[in-house]
Amino acid sequence: MANDLHVMSLLCNAMEPKVYEIFAFANSAKEMWDSLYEMYGNSNNSSRIFEIQQKLVTLNQEPEQPVMEHFGKMKQLWEELRLHRPPAATVNEYLKREEQDRVFRFLASLTPEFEETRRDILMRPELPSLNTVYAILQSEETRKKVMGRDRKVNNSLNNSENFAHFSSRTGDNTKWNKGKDKKGNRPYCDHCNRSGHTKDKCWLLYPHLKPTRNMPNEANLTTKSEDSHVQLRLEQMTKQLEFLMKTCATNAEPSFAGPGGETSNAVKHIESSVSGPNFREED
Repeated sequence: MANDLHVMSLLCNAMEPKVYEIFAFANSAKEMWDSLYEMYGNSNNSSRIFEIQQKLVTLNQEPEQPVMEHFGKMKQLWEELRLHRPPAATVNEYLKREEQDRVFRFLASLTPEFEETRRDILMRPELPSLNTVYAILQSEETRKKVMGRDRKVNNSLNNSENFAHFSSRTGDNTKWNKGKDKKGNRPYCDHCNRSGHTKDKCWLLYPHLKPTRNMPNEANLTTKSEDSHVQLRLEQMTKQLEFLMKTCATNAEPSFAGPGGETSNAVKHIESSVSGPNFREED
């Protein structure tokens, strides 16, 4: 019993405080040791080995960082890598380590689309061989291509269905837009190539749709215009006649009448200009 407690104290003193909290209530040294071995004694921790190697490859000295600090980080990674991968005791173990390094290098060179497959390979209890890893990645690549084609086909079908649904709901708007001109502002006729109406309302194809004008109203307007024009001319001629009569009266009274009481030619000319056919034809 005393020896067991002594071994437990040695193990607890060798642990970090956060790790010690996990095993603080172990009942015996064997129970603590078995738990430690299951959790941290896996010598084939491929994912952690891969992570350490990647850090060593990408680790660079930062600006204004002392060389001592940079070297300390690299040495810490080297020691941790040696902890997970102690020196090979046999030739077969050395060849196995060399195979693992090739697998790690091959996985590190893959594109991000194989991240999930790479994680699954590294999380296996035993790291597969290089040929097995290649076969797994080849199958995954084929699966992605097939799934990509199926996804494109499904997207095309969904787009077609959405377009058909949208067209069925906006059928009236489509008809209206079809009859618009190039600018989309006014209706446009494809038959007579004129704007202002659509083909289904074109007068050339459907003469009965042409509206009839209100002829009596236009006739009344024309008559009123002609009457006002004649009235104006009559007023002008009346003023001219009065002016001529006054002029003739001031010159000589006999000049307006000839022998036998006939009216002079000047007066007849004035009367004919007012009521004669020439005046009517001019108006």
